[in-house]
Amino acid sequence: MFLTTKDIDNEKDPADVSFEKVADDLLMVSIAIPTERDKSCSYWRLTNVLNMPPLEMGINYENGCLVNVTFFIDRSLIVESRRERIVPDIGTVLVCTDVFTRPNDYIDIDSSYIISIQGSMLTCAFGEASQFTRSLKNGRVEIYLDSANQIVGLSVDALSKREIELLESL
Repeated sequence: MFLTTKDIDNEKDPADVSFEKVADDLLMVSIAIPTERDKSCSYWRLTNVLNMPPLEMGINYENGCLVNVTFFIDRSLIVESRRERIVPDIGTVLVCTDVFTRPNDYIDIDSSYIISIQGSMLTCAFGEASQFTRSLKNGRVEIYLDSANQIVGLSVDALSKREIELLESL
C-alpha cells in the first residue's frame, strides 16, 4: 500500500537535501521541507531492507504535506537502471492521510527499495518494478508517481562533487 497523492502545493520552500556517512559502508540521505519541520508527523515506512533502518517518509497529519524523507544506501542497494526522464510538474506533493489513524502514527510496508545513479541524479525506486508516470519537483528533489497517483519513488538531482564522492566511497 503506497501513499496516494491528493494535490500539489506550489507555496512550499525548496526541499533541503543532506548526505551523511553513518558507517564505512552506509550513507544516510535526508530530505526536508523547511517550512514543515516542526509539524506533527505520521510516518510511512518501507521495512523490508536487510540490515538497515527503513526508508521513512514523514507526512504532516493535518494537511498531508510531505515533511521529510530519510533513507539509507549501502552498496547492495545500488543497481544499474536507465529510466526515461519525465518532465516534472513543480510543487510539493500532498498525500491522502486516510491511511493514518492519528498524528504520530506509523504505517510499515513490507517492501524494499533500490537505488540507481544516472549522471548527477540519484533515484530511489520503491517496490519491485516501479513504473514512473508523473513527477513533482521541489528544488533538487523529484517525487515519482505511478498511474494510480501513488508515490513509487524519488530522486535527488544535481548531485554535488561531495555527494558523488560519498556515494562512490560505499
